[in-house]
Amino acid sequence: NNGTIDGQGEFWWDKFHKKELKYTRGYLIEFVYTTGIVISNITLLNSPSWNVHPVYS
Repeated sequence: NNGTIDGQGEFWWDKFHKKELKYTRGYLIEFVYTTGIVISNITLLNSPSWNVHPVYS
């Protein structure tokens, strides 16, 4: 494992339940119009939404 990316989803959900947010859940990593992407040797955790969100990829 080369590292961890923490999306701090708990922080987001706390704000959401208190109705303190005016926007939707964020993605931890989003790839748009990509090819040949490789994700390896990392830990992704606590995203408010998707950990990896490939769009048109």
